[in-house]
Amino acid sequence: MESDCTGYVLSKLYVTGKINGNESAFVYMNGSSHSDYHNASYVPRFLDEVDNQTLRMEALRQCGGDSSRVQCIFDYIFTDDQLAKQTLKTDKEQQTSLFEISMYFYHLTLWLYLHVMMKVSVISTKTSVLCMYRHMLYKNSS
Repeated sequence: MESDCTGYVLSKLYVTGKINGNESAFVYMNGSSHSDYHNASYVPRFLDEVDNQTLRMEALRQCGGDSSRVQCIFDYIFTDDQLAKQTLKTDKEQQTSLFEISMYFYHLTLWLYLHVMMKVSVISTKTSVLCMYRHMLYKNSS
């Protein structure tokens, strides 16, 4: 966010952008309505409003020292440390999943390169693809 987009400005936009029950795009079942899901007293909170540097530093420490883990830091400051720990755990799991997915596509790309471009018959396992790739590099370098 740009520096002039503070929590104060965003909270004012939040108030002016609220919808009422007549404007809601949702369909409510079983006799419920917009007012059953709307908390009129809710006030959004923003990290740039936190003046307590000790709390911010503790949140950063609890969230692995990584300032990019904003969700964890937010949860630590505005909710509790248990939710922040769960958020951190979920974030780490997501990062692991993203890494595994990227490695899968890396191996698939490598397999396609060897199989199609190099006209090499490759058994489609990670180990054999890497072994074949190393073999091709060694063969081409001599």
